[in-house]
Amino acid sequence: PVSGDKDILRRVFVNIIENACKYSPADRPVEITARREASELRVAITDHGNGIPEAERERVFDMFYRIKSGALSNAVIGAGLGLSICRGFIEAHGGHISAQQGEGGGTSIVIRLPIDAE
Repeated sequence: PVSGDKDILRRVFVNIIENACKYSPADRPVEITARREASELRVAITDHGNGIPEAERERVFDMFYRIKSGALSNAVIGAGLGLSICRGFIEAHGGHISAQQGEGGGTSIVIRLPIDAE
């Protein structure tokens, strides 16, 4: 069990899954994995798109930041707020969120939340 506001956490996961669907080809499903790692729940949402360039993986969580290079720079229109808001919500729950290279390409957004001790 993870303690937190279920509506906020649901919104975070919906936002990230919707993003993954936008960047994944229609014939490649988004992958979602969850597992316990020590005292954390680790959830990874992985698309099969072009991936986020390594130099921009941390910056995508900055408010209003949009990918500046590569095939993603003009791929999807948005304000650049979604991942920033998600980071704020995850950190408010004592967790961490990051963008990583997906296995076989694409991007994995990895969320770590503390497991409730009770």
